[in-house]
Amino acid sequence: MYKYLIFLFLILTSCKLESQESLISITELKTAYLKKDDLLFIKKFPKNYKQFVSYFGWNESLDKPNPLYNDSEKYINLFFLIVTKKENKESLKLIVDIGINGNYQADAVSYFRRKTEELFIQTPNLACNLLKNRSIQEVDSFWHYYFDSPQPTKVIPKYFSNLTNECNSIYKSIDKQIKLIQNENIISEATSISQTNKLKKITDFIPKDYFVLDSLSGYINKDNFQDKIIILASEKEYKNNTPRTLIILINDGIGGYVLKIKNQNVIPCLRCSGGTGGEDSYNDLLFNKNLFSFTQLRINDSELIENKYTFQIIEGEVILDNVIISKSGLYNDKVPKERKTINNLKVNISDFNYNDFKNNFTIRLKIADPDGYTNLRKEKNSTSFILEKVKTGEFVEVIKQSGDWYLVKTKSGKEGYIFKTKVVSE
Repeated sequence: MYKYLIFLFLILTSCKLESQESLISITELKTAYLKKDDLLFIKKFPKNYKQFVSYFGWNESLDKPNPLYNDSEKYINLFFLIVTKKENKESLKLIVDIGINGNYQADAVSYFRRKTEELFIQTPNLACNLLKNRSIQEVDSFWHYYFDSPQPTKVIPKYFSNLTNECNSIYKSIDKQIKLIQNENIISEATSISQTNKLKKITDFIPKDYFVLDSLSGYINKDNFQDKIIILASEKEYKNNTPRTLIILINDGIGGYVLKIKNQNVIPCLRCSGGTGGEDSYNDLLFNKNLFSFTQLRINDSELIENKYTFQIIEGEVILDNVIISKSGLYNDKVPKERKTINNLKVNISDFNYNDFKNNFTIRLKIADPDGYTNLRKEKNSTSFILEKVKTGEFVEVIKQSGDWYLVKTKSGKEGYIFKTKVVSE
């Protein structure tokens, strides 16, 4: 017991001495600030993140400001004014020393970080010079502090683009920490929601009278916890064409799921997309770490139309990248298959609607009549009124095929019928 009391006394004495030394250093820093003594100011300025917060930050345990909290911006401004002078360039390393092992805090820490950013924007090569001789652990720690924020950036700032050539390892560290912070925020948000509410299982997201039609597992936010893309169908779908619902559930890592997306316009119901002869209108679902895709089928008169939608998984979001639309003859294999690709759509799956792509395909045919022209007729028969004589070599847009005739639109804007032997594929 006696030894324990001595040990406790030594600890308390040590803490008291450390506190007294800190107060002395703060007093000396104040003196240097008032006297504008640059050398003493830098000598007494905090040398690491913990010390910086103890001078300028908020004391969490006592819930009150630390000694220089209210004047922190004045001291930080003077610090950057001094270290950017040519004769004091060796002191610039303190910027990195203070950032290592740091994390986001409002007020002083945030202001110090903003001043660092201003300096990097003005002198982009400075980041390379300050970090190139540091260990990879120190570099990663500094960038984690630098980009840590309640609303972190998702892309590397343009002012760091020069690092790809001069300090590629530092550039890679920036990229790694930005992605890491994004994932940390997603997990933190999901955990907060799950802890506020009761943990939700997949069955909690299935409404009454609905069932799971399809369920795919993969990674939306790259946190090594499998997320879910689920397609729900109504038990009354066949009777009243009740919309199907696509939901995306994020695995919170602690036994539950959080709803990210709910959209009733992604997967059409059995008879909602133009009819497929009794077959379901979608198939070929795929979900892996990089993409989600599926194919939608529909029949229009004697044509089979197939839309393949490909979504990219980008930084925790599911974004429509492209649609490949194919059209072919339903009953005639000799009808050439037409194909069109729409790229760079950049539509978030939460805003996606398959109806936007129902009429997004245009087939062009070329007039190939040996007489030098062909007749555009009002009706689909050879005695019908001639609306226009379309020259050989000109293109027409196909509206639909009806038997041996195409309903087309000419470049003049007129619509009428042309016999199928008078045209060839583009």
